[in-house]
Amino acid sequence: MALTPTKGETEDDEQGLIASTIDLALTPIRPFVSRPALRTYLKSFLLLSAALVLFGAACTAYATFYWNYVPALGFEREAWLQFDDVHDASVGTGRERESSHGQVQGTITHPWAEVDLRGEVVSQQGYDVVVEITMPRTQGNREAGNWMLDVSLLASPTRTSGDSEVLARSRRPAIMTYRSSPTELVHRLASLPRSLVSTQQSEAETLVLSVFNQVSFPKGSTNLPSTLRLELQSPRRLEIYSVLVKFRARFRGLRWLMYNHRILSAFIFISAFWGVEVVVAGIVWLLVASKFGGPSDNVHSGKTEQRGRVKHEYNDDGEV
Repeated sequence: MALTPTKGETEDDEQGLIASTIDLALTPIRPFVSRPALRTYLKSFLLLSAALVLFGAACTAYATFYWNYVPALGFEREAWLQFDDVHDASVGTGRERESSHGQVQGTITHPWAEVDLRGEVVSQQGYDVVVEITMPRTQGNREAGNWMLDVSLLASPTRTSGDSEVLARSRRPAIMTYRSSPTELVHRLASLPRSLVSTQQSEAETLVLSVFNQVSFPKGSTNLPSTLRLELQSPRRLEIYSVLVKFRARFRGLRWLMYNHRILSAFIFISAFWGVEVVVAGIVWLLVASKFGGPSDNVHSGKTEQRGRVKHEYNDDGEV
């Protein structure tokens, strides 16, 4: 007599079939979602995140180093000349002129200006300094002949005396371009149409005077110039449109490499910074893991061995 399966046994068979089907379908992906795999994913994510954070720190470190170490290639400042008491005949102001008998004949002061250089010049860096003077071609300027440009680079005033030390000084001669009367007349006639339609200074000349070449200063804030003082020394009164002071850095060595080969230097320095950060982070990780993770790993491995041994004895008994 055949036994008819009960309803409960039929449901158990169906559930077992469904479970076997699900287990068979999950067999290809089971290694990818196992605990060791998930642990590997977590470690990889942490390592990748740490590497990206360290890479960002390396980029920030190089950008900060570049900004502080490599100065601006050049900068310019306009000098506003002071004409107070210039060639004044009164006594008691400015620089006094004496005759051969020692009697005061009058005072001669020259147009002067001071330019603020604080925060612009860096130590151990050569600079070329050029002064551009724009003058109208008046009869007085042409007849002034040769005159001198005196430029001094001054340190910050001391707290005790308030005086400024002269760090560098240069004097250069200057003169307007000579033109004979016929040539000057032809130039004026040729520039007359442009003068009528243009707002530019057509009857002006710009004198470019190089006052310093590769001037540099040692380390220390007291050795850096904070002020540039210039003076136009002429026996006759000069008429000036404007004075412009230009500084241009002449890079050498590492600064030249970092400025002219920015991509290459950025790759080298960022890689070096990143490599050092990764090595230091790895050493710190190993030290922390060896100090706080050693006992727990031993206990975990002991439990695993004990559990495997119990399972092995259980299987040898043959009990269901």
